[in-house]
Amino acid sequence: MIMAKNNNSLITILITLFFLLVTIDTPNAASLNSKQNEFPGLYTLDDNIELLTNDNFDKKLYGKKYSWLIEFYSSWCGHCQKFAPFWKSFALDVLDWTNFIKIGAIDCAQEDNTPVCRQFEIMGYPTVLYFHENYEAGPKNFGSPMKSFGGVDYLRAHLIEMLKNEQSKGSAKHIPSLLPYIDENVNGLWDLVENKPFVFVIVENTNSTLCAEIILDYAHVNDIVNIKCVKTNSSSILNKLSIVQIPSSPILLVVFKDLSVIPITPRNKSRTTFKNAIKVFLGSKDIDIPKQSLYEFNKDLRDSVPNFQNNIKESLNQMGDVVFQVDLENTIHYSLKHEISAMKIIDGVRYEALIDFFRVLIKYFPFGKNGIDFLTELKYRVEQSADNTITGEAISSHIHDLEQQYDPVYSLPLQWLGCRGSTPSKRGYPCGLWKLFHVLTVQSSELNPPGVDNNEVLTAMHGYIKNFFGCTHCSQHFQKMATDRKIFDVVTPDDSIIWLWESHNIVNKRLAGDETEDPSFPKVEFPTNENCQECRDSNGRWNRGEVLKYLKQVYSAQNIQKQMPDVSNKSVTSASRASRINSFDVRSIWIKYGWMLLILL
Repeated sequence: MIMAKNNNSLITILITLFFLLVTIDTPNAASLNSKQNEFPGLYTLDDNIELLTNDNFDKKLYGKKYSWLIEFYSSWCGHCQKFAPFWKSFALDVLDWTNFIKIGAIDCAQEDNTPVCRQFEIMGYPTVLYFHENYEAGPKNFGSPMKSFGGVDYLRAHLIEMLKNEQSKGSAKHIPSLLPYIDENVNGLWDLVENKPFVFVIVENTNSTLCAEIILDYAHVNDIVNIKCVKTNSSSILNKLSIVQIPSSPILLVVFKDLSVIPITPRNKSRTTFKNAIKVFLGSKDIDIPKQSLYEFNKDLRDSVPNFQNNIKESLNQMGDVVFQVDLENTIHYSLKHEISAMKIIDGVRYEALIDFFRVLIKYFPFGKNGIDFLTELKYRVEQSADNTITGEAISSHIHDLEQQYDPVYSLPLQWLGCRGSTPSKRGYPCGLWKLFHVLTVQSSELNPPGVDNNEVLTAMHGYIKNFFGCTHCSQHFQKMATDRKIFDVVTPDDSIIWLWESHNIVNKRLAGDETEDPSFPKVEFPTNENCQECRDSNGRWNRGEVLKYLKQVYSAQNIQKQMPDVSNKSVTSASRASRINSFDVRSIWIKYGWMLLILL
C-alpha cells in the first residue's frame, strides 16, 4: 500500500512536471525575432498623432465622419527621420482641427504592419495619403497622395487644397465650406445661417489659405462663428461690400444683413491675430466661444502598446570594420519581410530585379544549408508564377511556409549587432544592406576564376535599390550616383569591390554631419588609418591595391563573425541557439519521451 501510494505520488509529480514543461513559455526563434526586431517608431503616444497598426488601421479609417492624413514611413529611413519633426509640428499646428481631420502615422518597418503597407501599394518612404470622410475599403481606394516635403506651412496649405478639392466634388461635408464665395448676390452670405445678424468675411488673394485655416480653427463652433472667404479677384462682390481699393494683404470684416461693414483687421495680419480679433469682437457682443473637447489620442493603445523606449541602455562601442553574420541574416530577413513582401504587384523590370537579387544571394551569401535551400526554393516558387508576375502577399505566404519547412533558416536569433545604433531608429537596415553587398562583391571575387568578367552583384544591387529599397530619397540618390559613376561599365568582380567601396565613401561624405547621422557612429571614409595604415600613402592618398586586400579580408566569408557575443540583456548566445536547434533541452526530451515514462509507471 505504501509502495502504491508512493508510486501514485510519483506519477502525480511527473504528470505535473510534464505539463509544466510542455506549456512553459520557452522563447523560440520566431518570438525572439519578433522582439529583437521591435522598432520603437518615430512617434510616441504623446505626439498628437494617431499611432496606427495592422490591428487598428481598418477600425480607425473606414466609415468615419472625419478625414485622415496618414504618413506611411519606415523608422530606419533617414528621410523619414528628417520628416518626423515636421509631421509632429504639423500635428500640433492643426490640433484644433482634430475632431474633423485626424493626423496619423504607421511604421512599415514593423513586420506586423506589412499587410497594410502592401495593401496601399507603398513604394517608398515617407508616403503621405489623404482619406476623405466615410472612406470605404476597395481595390482601387488608395487615398490621395500628398508630397512629403516642405515645412508646416506647406503641409497645412496642401491639406487645405485637398479639402477644397474634395468639397468641389461634393465630399468633405463634415466641415464648413472652405471654397471662396463667388455669388454676386451677397445675400447668399447668410445661407444656412439666416438667424445670425452678421458674418465674418476674410478678403484675401487667390493664393492665400488664411481664411480656410481660420474656418477650420473655429469649425467646432460653426454655429457661433460663421466665416466666409472672398478672393480679391471677385470685384463685384468687393464693390457691394464697399471695398473700393483691392487690398494687398488679407482683411477681416464683419458684415451685417443690411450690408453695413465693420473692418476689424488687426495690424499684425497673422492667423493668430485674426482669430483673436474675432474672439474680441464676439466678446463685445457678450458671445463666448466654448473650448472644444479635443480628441484623446491613442486612447486604445495607451494600455496595450509597449513603452516606445529603447531597452538597450548602452550602445555598442565602435567595433571597427568587423562583420557579423547576424547582421547579414537580419538584413535578408528584413528585405524579404518588409520590402519585397510589401509590394502589391511584382512584375516586369521589378520581377527581373527580384530574380537577380535571389540569384546572387544563392550564389554568394554565406548561409547555412537550410538558408540556401530556403532561398533556392523561394526563387523557384517565384519563377513558377504565371506571366512573370507575383504579388507581395503570395511571396509573404511562400516565405512563411518555407521558414517552417527549413527551420531554422537563420543561424542566430535576429537582431542588429554590429549595425546596432545608439537608438533603434539609427543605422540598422541601411547599415546591414551596405555590409551585405560588400560581402557579395567579395564573395563573387573569391568564387569566380581570376580575370572573369562579372558584374552581376552590382547589377543586382542597382536593381534592388531602384525597385525595392523603401527610402525613396536614398534610392534616388543612389541611382544618380550609379549613373554618374557608370555602374554598368564595371567589368570584373575586383572592380566591383572597389566601385562599391568608393560609392559607400561618397555617401558617407555626403551624410557626415547630417541630422540622421548616429553621433555614436559618425560617417567617415573607411578604412580609417587606425584599421589599415597601408591603405593610404604618405600623402594621404588611397592605395587601392592595399584597400582591395583589406576589403577582401574584412568581407571574406571566412572572417565573418558567426558567434553572438553577449552585448546586452536581450542577447542570446549561439550556444543557447544551438541548444534549441538540436532540441537537446529538457523540455524537448519531456515532450518527446515523457509520455513513455508515464505509461511504464
